[in-house]
Amino acid sequence: MKKKFFSSIIALVILLTSCSNEDTQSQQTDSPQNEIFITSATTVTTATTKNLHSIHFISQNIGYIAGGNASLVTQDQNAIILKSIDGGVTWNSIYTSQNGFYITHITDHNGILYATTNSNILLKSLDSGASWSESSITTESFYASRIYFIDANNGFILGSLNANGKLLKTTDGGNTWEEALSNEDQNTYLTNTKLESITSYFENGKYVLLITGGNYTQGKVLKSIDSGTTWTTTTITTEILLTDISLQGSEGYMVGNNGVTSSNEFGEVYKTTNKGLTWNKINTNYTNKLNRVAYKNNTIGIIGTNSFNDLTNPEFIIVSKNNGQTWQKINHNFVVAGWNDIAFINDYKMIVVGYNGKCILINLSN
Repeated sequence: MKKKFFSSIIALVILLTSCSNEDTQSQQTDSPQNEIFITSATTVTTATTKNLHSIHFISQNIGYIAGGNASLVTQDQNAIILKSIDGGVTWNSIYTSQNGFYITHITDHNGILYATTNSNILLKSLDSGASWSESSITTESFYASRIYFIDANNGFILGSLNANGKLLKTTDGGNTWEEALSNEDQNTYLTNTKLESITSYFENGKYVLLITGGNYTQGKVLKSIDSGTTWTTTTITTEILLTDISLQGSEGYMVGNNGVTSSNEFGEVYKTTNKGLTWNKINTNYTNKLNRVAYKNNTIGIIGTNSFNDLTNPEFIIVSKNNGQTWQKINHNFVVAGWNDIAFINDYKMIVVGYNGKCILINLSN
C-alpha cells in the first residue's frame, strides 16, 4: 500500500514539473519548436536622449554608437558619438555637435573612424575617437546612409538626394571623393532609387558589390561584378524599399518596409543562397516594418517598429539561431518608437539601438 502511495506521488510530481517547464518555454519563445535563442535582454544606460542610428564594434570590447536628432530647422540638428570599452555595458560621449547635422552611420577602416551624416559632412578620427575632423565631400547636401571600403584605397559613400540615389567613390583611401557614376548612368540607375545599404564579396579577382534601395514601391539591388566600374540593377519586390542587407558566404538576408505609418504598414524579409543571384521572400509570421538585419554564422537578428496603434505589439526584435527556420521574438516594453540598428558584439551577444537614447544588450543561448 505504501509503495503504491509513494509511486503515485512521484508520478504526480514528475507530471507537474513537466507541465511547468512546457509553460515556461512557451512564454519565452514564438518558435514552433520551442527553441530558446535569447537568454536575456537588458537596458543599457547611454546618458543621452538623442536618437541613436548606428552601431560599430571593432572588437569584443571596443564599440561606437552614433546618432543625433533631426529637425526641420537645420541649425537645431545635433550629433553625438558614444564609445564603450567594456563590450557595450557602459558608454561615454566622445563627440557632440550643434553644426546642423546628425550622424547616420559609423565604421572604421585601416584604423581610421568614419561617420557619415545627413548632410555633405564626413567626420573622421585618427585617434580612436579622441578627436574628430569635419570635411565637406560634395558641394550639395545629401543624406549619406553608408560609407564602405573594399580595400585600402577604394571605397564608396551611398545615400540619397531627395528621391534619387547618390553614389560617391574614393580611390585614395578616403582623402577625396567623386561621383561613382557618369551622368548618364546616374539617370539610368539612381533616378527615384535611394541607396540604403551595401555589402561585397571577392570573386574572380574582383569585388562583387550589392547595394540595396529603391523606393517604397520598388525594392531594388544595384550590383557590380567589377569592383564598382560598371553596374546593373534588379527589382526584387514591388512592395517595399530594401533598407538593409547582410551576406555571409553564399547565404544572406535583406529586409525592408513599405514606409507607411498606418494599419497598412508592413515589412518583408528576403533570403539568398547563391550570393545574391536570386532572392526569395521568407515568412517569419510577423508583418512589422523592418529596418535592419545582422547575420553571423547561423544567427540572424532583425529589428523594426511596433505595429501601428498596437501597444501590445511593442518595438520589434526577432532572432533566429537556425538560419531562419524558426524565430523568437523579444517580448519587452522598452518604450521606443522603433529600433534603428543591430550588431553582433560576439557570437553570443548582440546590441540594438533606437530612438531617445535607447540601447539594449541581448545575450544568446550557446
